[in-house]
Amino acid sequence: MSLLAGCDGEVVLRNLLVEVIPMYVHEGDVTAGSGPLMKTGGLLIKGSVLEGGRVEAIGDVYIAGNVTAADIRSHTSNVSVGGTVSGWVGRLAQLRAAGHIQCDQARQAKLTANGDVYIQATACQTTILAGGTFACGARSPVASRIARS
Repeated sequence: MSLLAGCDGEVVLRNLLVEVIPMYVHEGDVTAGSGPLMKTGGLLIKGSVLEGGRVEAIGDVYIAGNVTAADIRSHTSNVSVGGTVSGWVGRLAQLRAAGHIQCDQARQAKLTANGDVYIQATACQTTILAGGTFACGARSPVASRIARS
């Protein structure tokens, strides 16, 4: 048996029902020059979000690459970054999610989630505000501030 979706999106199995949640797919990087990327559903960015870039979505935000000195927000769901979230003094990278946040590592960033925050490798000089649990995989956070929001 095979199924064919009528739109691009994320396949979800709920209560033995297969749903396709519409998702916008952005090929390549998001930059300050490309303007803010705002979507009413979910969003998949196949590149990185570079300095000054701004991304907002109502649904899940998936970024395959890195986030560098940019602002990312999911108003109702999760933010997931496949690579590093980094900024510098005076220009932090910021991730905000109504749900969970997940990334590989964070440096000079501010991560704010109503749910859990998962960092696979390490966090350095990062502010982490989690409404749920915080987990950091490989090493303990270095010179970072961690609080429950």
